Amino acid sequence: MFFRWGDRKTAMAPVAQFDRTPEKKGENLLVVTSDERLLEYTFKETQTFCPVVVKGLLSTEKSNEIPEEVEEILRDFKDLTADDLPPELPPMRDIQHQIDLIPDANLPNLPHYRMSPKEKEILREQVEDPLR
Repeated sequence: MFFRWGDRKTAMAPVAQFDRTPEKKGENLLVVTSDERLLEYTFKETQTFCPVVVKGLLSTEKSNEIPEEVEEILRDFKDLTADDLPPELPPMRDIQHQIDLIPDANLPNLPHYRMSPKEKEILREQVEDPLR
């Protein structure tokens, strides 16, 4: 699809169409495990697999004790956390947003908002300073 913006001809690539709903055979989409066999079973059952590996020190003693520093942070942000969490992730929505980029395309060099020359100069400085 081509269109004109100002004096430039711009091309838009079509959005790729594919099914974004995972194949789900089991009960849960999220499985937390330290057992390699359960990991293999989950892979075979779901066909959708995204492992997250967390490395840490292995300890033989079970400890539910939270370090004091972490407890302090949790107390500070208690009003931001839920008291009870749902057992699973929310369902996939029908609309998934995607922006397909054209390889090697230039970004449009147009102002997003109307602004005075002074505001435009301030914005230009804020954009160019980190690039130096």
